[in-house]
Amino acid sequence: MSRDGAGHFSILPSAVHVVTPSPSRDMASGSAGRSQVPFWWGSMSAFVSVFFFLLGFLLHLIQYAGVGGTVENPFLTDRESSFKRWTELDPAFLRQLWKYRASVADLHVATDFVLTIAFFLMAGAASSLSEVFDAHGHGHTAARNVFLPCFVFAAAMMVLDLTFNAGADTTAKFIAEMWNLDDATLKGFEVSYILSQSRGVWLFAMEWWFLGFGMVTGAYINSRSKMLSFKWTVCSLLIAVMCVCGFAAEIARLQNWVVASEVDIAVAILVGFVFLPVWLVWVGVHLKSLREEDKFSGAPIGVPPQDAEPAYGLNHEQHNAPEANPPRDAEMSHL
Repeated sequence: MSRDGAGHFSILPSAVHVVTPSPSRDMASGSAGRSQVPFWWGSMSAFVSVFFFLLGFLLHLIQYAGVGGTVENPFLTDRESSFKRWTELDPAFLRQLWKYRASVADLHVATDFVLTIAFFLMAGAASSLSEVFDAHGHGHTAARNVFLPCFVFAAAMMVLDLTFNAGADTTAKFIAEMWNLDDATLKGFEVSYILSQSRGVWLFAMEWWFLGFGMVTGAYINSRSKMLSFKWTVCSLLIAVMCVCGFAAEIARLQNWVVASEVDIAVAILVGFVFLPVWLVWVGVHLKSLREEDKFSGAPIGVPPQDAEPAYGLNHEQHNAPEANPPRDAEMSHL
């Protein structure tokens, strides 16, 4: 217990110093904490998503080729005449069509499930890449406000697509296999099925829209920050263009089924087997290189290092310096 300069007693010993937190230091430590997040998850997500995308689009093409079921796809015999017989509700054609749909229903659900996993893993890679874009500086908020949400919404659309189609396909398969439908009932069943599927045409086509907009945003950020190669920017823009084509093919399927199906197959081949795997591998390699080079072990990119301060919050010389003018009351207390 000691007395202060005014002669009052204080329970604080004179050697205790109150530590005042430094705002700049706390901000630096917070930024460094964010920068030390390992990027192995984003890199691994990118590499694994490549496998699921290749598998998913392969199953997608197997469905279009008509070799995924035990019954031949009646649309592949003659596209023009098949589409005409379908719109005329030819009972013989509809019975053949429903036999084919029942044989590939499980494959359809499996394809959507694999692609849903691929989109979620790609969202994980986009999350890590968004953090790198944000830490790279240049004042870009589009990385976390636009780039990442686009991939998250695309993955959410895939979840809706999976749950919607899984319920519709399994129920329609049960009705087609177990119920004895006459020609009139079969026609009504087909019309009801098409109407139920049409509710999700524009909704699920938004997968292409969100993916394309995310690619455009990533290309814009990279063109400003120069973090990745210019070829990666070009690859992103090419994917965005093909996503627009895929979106148009989805919504134009009932207007011109033959052309829309061909465009859909071409987009699936180019995006699923060429450009998107290359884009994801590029992102995975970049995230892996950041961790190997330990670029994020210290201060984040674009933030200058902070000067170290003593642990007790005061300068060492100030702490050990003698008191220049001792209090007058302290001198009088010794008398």
